Amino acid sequence: MDMSISKSVLMRRYPEADAKIVSALSELWDQVLHRIIEKMIELSSPKMTELHINLREEMALELAMLQLSLGEKIINERIGNQFPNDINVEEELKACLGESGVERINNTAKILAEHVWLEKYNERWKPKSLAAIRKEKSPKKVKLAIEPKEDNHFIPRSFIKR
Repeated sequence: MDMSISKSVLMRRYPEADAKIVSALSELWDQVLHRIIEKMIELSSPKMTELHINLREEMALELAMLQLSLGEKIINERIGNQFPNDINVEEELKACLGESGVERINNTAKILAEHVWLEKYNERWKPKSLAAIRKEKSPKKVKLAIEPKEDNHFIPRSFIKR
């Protein structure tokens, strides 16, 4: 079943809430989440110069954990102590994607880029990338050595012929 971050949190917290309102709110808040992540990546990409392909899984996991955490925070911020059925979707749309909402999205993305994503890059991913690139440039030479064996050890004829 394909369920968004916001919808899964809302359904878990408020199982008795109206499904249409939950769907509308979750779509809106997922759109806010998507815009924050998109802006964060846009802001941090120019500063992330050395990235090795081997880090793709670790970065994807970190991004998924960040999205889950941020999704929970968005819901906590937007719901407060209300019940989802009491929220007007049109007003919520204006609040989230209006001028002040876009400003909050940009500020949140900037904070995440500077204090989470780029910090993780500088502390963990950049050193790993540089080490992997260095290792690729000068790989270890593999030297095959034939070890002498004890008596009665089987050696194939094809090996002896060489």
